[in-house]
Amino acid sequence: MKKTTLLLLISFLAIGSVSAETQKYLVKKVYDGDTILVTDGNLDLKVRLMGIDAPEYKQKFGTRSKQALIDLTYGKKVFLKTEKRKLDPYNRILAHVFVGNENVGVKMISDGWAYYYRPYCQDYPLNKNKYNYDPRPYIEAENLAKLKQAGVWSQDRPQLPCTYRKKYKRKKH
Repeated sequence: MKKTTLLLLISFLAIGSVSAETQKYLVKKVYDGDTILVTDGNLDLKVRLMGIDAPEYKQKFGTRSKQALIDLTYGKKVFLKTEKRKLDPYNRILAHVFVGNENVGVKMISDGWAYYYRPYCQDYPLNKNKYNYDPRPYIEAENLAKLKQAGVWSQDRPQLPCTYRKKYKRKKH
């Protein structure tokens, strides 16, 4: 990571979510169904959407999930709402992402292009204490997608991304 980028990232993290919620960022790139690159014109930030877990690239619906996130965010202004834990193990900003008033993560899940995030691959509420935000809107969105048999839920036996990653031992970047 470049020294100036690291300093700006530290500033972003120190300022916290109040600034992030009022600051709008342009989505420059979509990496996959749950990770984007945003900019304020000076600083580029890699952001992992909090609350969702999208199919991995080689999983069924992986490319469709990425396309759905492109359709929802690419070239648009977004704002970020961070929580207490601001970085993931890959040094991406963890944030709820909004286009206008719409929570992009909830939309991805309700449309069937992502699952709600399950820490340690355990269903809520078994892992209730592992969340630092209220996961219920994400869980409700997944229940809606299941009822509609939308996207990933059109499969006979969908495989959670966390299960897929365990099977194929994803390496840190």
